[in-house]
Amino acid sequence: MKSRTAKLGLVVLVILSVSLAVGLKWSSRVEPVSKPVAFRDFMREVDGGNVEQVTIAGQKVSGVYRRGNEAFYTYAPAQYKDDLGHDLNAKGIATR
Repeated sequence: MKSRTAKLGLVVLVILSVSLAVGLKWSSRVEPVSKPVAFRDFMREVDGGNVEQVTIAGQKVSGVYRRGNEAFYTYAPAQYKDDLGHDLNAKGIATR
């Protein structure tokens, strides 16, 4: 009886170890948590050359700063929606 229990315990331990290893590998692929910023602060960072990349989805603007690859998001006022992509490209910021 002890032999069967020991084998079962070993199998459970192996399964948990593999699950943990897979979970850790997967979690390293998850995008970093974005912090919210005010739109005016975002534009200040753009003007200062501190923004690496931006994704525009409707009014939501998300991206990554050049320093430390820190992720952020903000919301563009409606009047900026049409020209924002062009303005960012003119400043050499990659947009998607």
